[in-house]
Amino acid sequence: MPKLLARPGLLFNGMKLLAQLYSAKVPVHLGVQPEEIMGSEQDGVTGVRVKLANGNALTVDCDALALGYHLRPETQLADLAGCQLRFDDASGQWVLAVDEEGRTSVKGVYAAGDGAKIRGADAA
Repeated sequence: MPKLLARPGLLFNGMKLLAQLYSAKVPVHLGVQPEEIMGSEQDGVTGVRVKLANGNALTVDCDALALGYHLRPETQLADLAGCQLRFDDASGQWVLAVDEEGRTSVKGVYAAGDGAKIRGADAA
């Protein structure tokens, strides 16, 4: 939350989207952990079982599923090029090591956008 307070526009947009979901009576469950995706090769996805934040299980029938845990920078190409990665404690993931100009540890290789650091649409 402290990082969102530094970006009030992003916080406001997120709150607005949540309000639209709530007003449309769309169930919103925060802090869930997927446990099982149900279905078969023939039928495709037929449901998902998740563990709610309170520990209870919830099964939802569905025919499509999208999962997103958090944003992470796309570093595969830079890693293949031999660029140095570093562990970022704040995000809990490996990120590309770049300087203020976007220079990587490999001469002539620069990084920009989400490959360098996730900053969102405002930074783009």
